[in-house]
Amino acid sequence: MGGTMKEKIDQYAKGIFEYCLPEVVVNPSELSVSVDAGEITQGSFMVQNSRGRIMKGIVCTDCAQMILEKESFQGTENEIAFAFRGTYCRPGDVIRGEIRILSDCGVGNLPFTVTVAVPSCETSAGRIRDLNQFTELVKGHYIEALRIFQSPSFERIFLWDKETYLERYKGLLKGNDKSMALEEFLIAAHKKTPVQLTVEKRELQYPKCEKIFADQLVLHKDTWGYGEYEVKTDASFLRPERSCIRTTDFTGDTYELPFVINPDCMAIGHNFARITISSVRQVLEIKVIARKYCLSDEERRQRIQQQKAVWNLYRSFLYFEAGKISRKDYIELAGRSVGSLDEASEQKAGPCIPDPSGTAGAERRKLSSGDDRTGKQAAGASGTGTAALLFLLLSDAFMETGGSREGRSIVRDQGMLSERTQSLADPLVFVENGRQLPDLIQTAGCHSWAA
Repeated sequence: MGGTMKEKIDQYAKGIFEYCLPEVVVNPSELSVSVDAGEITQGSFMVQNSRGRIMKGIVCTDCAQMILEKESFQGTENEIAFAFRGTYCRPGDVIRGEIRILSDCGVGNLPFTVTVAVPSCETSAGRIRDLNQFTELVKGHYIEALRIFQSPSFERIFLWDKETYLERYKGLLKGNDKSMALEEFLIAAHKKTPVQLTVEKRELQYPKCEKIFADQLVLHKDTWGYGEYEVKTDASFLRPERSCIRTTDFTGDTYELPFVINPDCMAIGHNFARITISSVRQVLEIKVIARKYCLSDEERRQRIQQQKAVWNLYRSFLYFEAGKISRKDYIELAGRSVGSLDEASEQKAGPCIPDPSGTAGAERRKLSSGDDRTGKQAAGASGTGTAALLFLLLSDAFMETGGSREGRSIVRDQGMLSERTQSLADPLVFVENGRQLPDLIQTAGCHSWAA
C-alpha cells in the first residue's frame, strides 16, 4: 500500500498499520560500464519494489564522474538515467562506486564498475583506435581520413599517449593546406615515406621544329600519399600546360604533363631549355634540346663559298685602287670571283640545261680578256645576275672615276652605288645610300673568310 501523505494519515487514523515493508528491487543489480578515454557513456537502471506498489524516493552517488539525470523519483517502475564522463580518465583506468536509493520502501544500493578503454572512432572501414589503423584509412578512404584528421577528436583518440607528435600536429594544422599537413604528419610519425616522382626521359630532343606542336612528359610516383609540385621552364619557346600538379591528379601511379613548343620564339639552330618540377622534398630537371629548321650542311657550304667569292671580289678591287695590282690582274681576279659565284648559284638552283654552243664559256673568256662591254653581256648570259652585277658595279665605279688615282679612293657618284645595289636579291650584299667605298668594303669584310 502506498499513496500520498494524506492517504497515509487516513490509514493510520483507521488503525491500519503496515509492519512489513516491501523490498526495493534494482535492475540490474550491478552496473558494468566501458567508456573510451575522453568520451561520455550513457545508460539507465530500473527501481521498483517487490509488491509492485507506488513508491517514491531519491538517488545519489559517491562518484563525481557519475551524473544522474534526476535525483528523485515516484511511481511503480522508475527508470533512472545516468551518464559517466571519462573526460579526465586515461585508458586502463578502472573506477568503482555505488549509487544509493532511499525510498519509502526502504534503502537499496547499486554498485558499478567503469573500465576506461583506449579511445576509438567509427569509420566506414570499422572502428579504429591507433595511428596504424588510421594510416590504413588514409590509403583507402582519403577524404574521410582527412576529415577525421582535422576534427578535435583526432588529438584525443590518436595522440593521447604521444606527446612527441602532439605539438607537431598542432603546428601543421595551422597551415592552409590540410592535405599537405596530413602528409607531413604521417611522414613525421614514420607511418609512410615521402612521395618521389620519376620521369621516363630526362632529356628530350626535337631535331626539326617548323610549326607549333605539343608533347608530354610521363611522370610516375613511387608510393601512395599526397604531394604538390611546381612546374617551371626557363625558355619562352617552351610552355607547360600546368604550373602546378598534385598527386591527386595522377591516374594510378602515372601522370602525363602536356607542354607546347613554339618555333616562332626560337632562334635559328639549337635552342636549350629546362623543365623544372619541384617540391619541398624533390627537384626534377628535364633537359630539352630543340633545333629550329635552318640550312643543311651542303647549303651552308655553298653559302660560305658565295660569301668568300664576294669578299675576294671586294678585296681585288681594293688592291687595284691601292695600286697593288694592275687593271689586267684585277679583271682576271674579278672574273674568277664571278665564276665562283656562278658555280655556287648553279649548285644551289640544281642542274642546268647544257649549253651546246658554249656561249657562256665564250662570254667568260671575253670577260677575262678585258672587254667591259662584252663582260656586261656575259653577265646576262651566265644566269647569275647578282654575281655579274657586283662585278659590273665595281668596274663601273672604277670607270666613272676616269681611271685617275685621285678618284679611285672615293666613288664620285655615291647615289649610283646605292641605285645599283637596290636591285640585288643576295642578302649578303650590304650597301647603304651615301656610303664611301672603303666603308662598303669594310661592311662586306665583316666575315673574314679569305683573309
